[in-house]
Amino acid sequence: MKNIKFSIMIFFLILLSSGIVYSQKESNPVKRYNIESAFIKYSISGNTKGEEILKFDRFGLREISKITAIREVVFYSVKNVQKIKTITIFNDSIMYAIDLKNKTGVKTVSKKYTNDNQFSEEEIVKNGGKIVSNEEILGKKCQVWKTNNLKIWLWNGIALKIVSNITGKNYTKEAVELKENIKINDIELAVPADVKIIDYTR
Repeated sequence: MKNIKFSIMIFFLILLSSGIVYSQKESNPVKRYNIESAFIKYSISGNTKGEEILKFDRFGLREISKITAIREVVFYSVKNVQKIKTITIFNDSIMYAIDLKNKTGVKTVSKKYTNDNQFSEEEIVKNGGKIVSNEEILGKKCQVWKTNNLKIWLWNGIALKIVSNITGKNYTKEAVELKENIKINDIELAVPADVKIIDYTR
């Protein structure tokens, strides 16, 4: 049952255009990742095709995720193509989830947020996951974890590759470029001027 719940959680992460899960649990505000900073470019394939750009510094205290993709949904033999273009900005405890296609977004306060790039070994084990091998992606040694419908290539708390097949929805995301020791400029954390933000922090 735990494996099923864990896989369903990942499935909904994939379905959400921003891929974000909100949490009000207390967490270490300084260290969300085990490395201080990185730039990672992912290729996305399967029912959803596109790319994600992830940048973070200060051990994840500041993070930007940009997703550009196309998702194919088939319902009663009718194919529907959905375009996805989102930005997620996390700065200390303030988070913006922005839909660039509709020029809308929300602002929230959260001590922690996670996406499908971020995993803890403890959480995977709790949900029935186990290590099945060790492999390299972009020269980084990864532990390969497996649950019922999910494989995760984990490096320093970051998923460099995810493969899932849940209810017929195939999804693969793999890092194709990685740079460490990067800096995020303050201007990169600014919300685009043409986006209408609903502020839930008030």
